[in-house]
Amino acid sequence: MPKWLKIILGLVAVLTLICGVSAVVAMKWFENNKDRLKDLGDNAARDGRFWAASHDANGCIDEALRQNDVEGGMVAEAGHTIFMRSCLEKAKRPADFCDGVPPRSELIATAQWTVKKCLAMNRAGDQPCTRMVKAIQEVCGKP
Repeated sequence: MPKWLKIILGLVAVLTLICGVSAVVAMKWFENNKDRLKDLGDNAARDGRFWAASHDANGCIDEALRQNDVEGGMVAEAGHTIFMRSCLEKAKRPADFCDGVPPRSELIATAQWTVKKCLAMNRAGDQPCTRMVKAIQEVCGKP
């Protein structure tokens, strides 16, 4: 067997091992944190519905993004997105709120829309914003 093939097979084996270990670690982490994550989601949804009682849809978006500015990170961002979605579902929306929001099935249009939406909110290049505003798309896409 040529030396280059041994090197490639060795690299493939190491990468496979790394992927396997990473998957096990991720599964263990989620298993150990599932109750905390469920509580986080439930609390975020409840807080979003409560916020919606005294704010409009734009207030929901502003508050969710503000919360994410205060406490970022993958888990916190997920909670803030749940807050935004549940708030948007209950809040009063302007008549034109869903105008121009593409269907979730249009991936390129979605990417362009999220960047444009965040740019309009003075959040150019803000990746959490582009992920979080997809809650608008989810709410607007519901019949």
